[in-house]
Amino acid sequence: MTVRYAVRTPADAPVKEVKVRVNGKLERNIKTRSTRSADGQIFEAIVPVPPKDSDILLIAENRNAKSDPVTISVRRPTSPTGKQPFIERYDTLYILVVAVDKYAGQNALQLPVKDANDFRRQMTRIANAPGKQRLYDKPEVKILIDEDATQENIRDGLKWLRDSVKERDAGVIFLAGHGMSQDNSYYYVPYRASDIGKKENWVPGNEIVNTLQNLPGRAMFFLDTCHSGALANQAKVAGTVNQVDEERGVIVFASATAKELAQETDEWKNGAFTKALIEGLRGEAEDPRDKYIYPTTLKRYVTRRVRDLTDNQQRPYVSDHGIDDPIAVVVK
Repeated sequence: MTVRYAVRTPADAPVKEVKVRVNGKLERNIKTRSTRSADGQIFEAIVPVPPKDSDILLIAENRNAKSDPVTISVRRPTSPTGKQPFIERYDTLYILVVAVDKYAGQNALQLPVKDANDFRRQMTRIANAPGKQRLYDKPEVKILIDEDATQENIRDGLKWLRDSVKERDAGVIFLAGHGMSQDNSYYYVPYRASDIGKKENWVPGNEIVNTLQNLPGRAMFFLDTCHSGALANQAKVAGTVNQVDEERGVIVFASATAKELAQETDEWKNGAFTKALIEGLRGEAEDPRDKYIYPTTLKRYVTRRVRDLTDNQQRPYVSDHGIDDPIAVVVK
């Protein structure tokens, strides 16, 4: 499909890039040519659009800022009765899982590592699902737990995702543990043997944001870092989530809103968020029409289930941007 658009920017701050997203996925191999007109510089881009209703997002960026996204909606004729709808499938599901229980002293936690292992196990089963409904050809997993979840290793994990995920792949990050706020910025607190350290020892949220926003395939972010504990400066994740959200291309599930702590009990064997998430991925969030799990169906289930489990003390933040591609097939 050919898309024509104009970009206006100050002469001293030319456009560095125009990102194109189709149904949330970043498209890198876009052929573009430009011409001049009375309205300024006009661009034409050849954008691959799947054979279904789709949304194309254009985001321009110069050295100062990003533009507000411009959306072009493409609507297809209704499929004939009996014809199977188009389903987006992926070559590889890359999963980066990071979790820390063994924080020093009173900062130690109990369930993040179990949450992370349960999530990794379920997503791997989904990627290996048998039959024609499977969405992924294979999984590739990097898991960083406790002593392995150092700042250096987490940064290597983010680089692994950036280097590995291609346009026909999907990339997932799952973070569990402590998050901190410093200078109005979010940081994930990695493992350290002696203490939690300072911000120089943590992983800045903007590194996570940049990784997610620039993955060329489907990108998903599951964040569970508002655990209760002895840390006095628990992170307000809203800023980081909003950064991820600004391009409307990353599916985001966060365990709690900015002023809440994630709930967990021995009775559940997981935090409330991960318990609801795993239940949803095992089938509670399936769409009965085709047995797939969509961001919208998972959002509805996780939000309702966490509120029920915690007597409305915890409310997950979920942003799906109306992305209508399934992300999982039910594997009990």
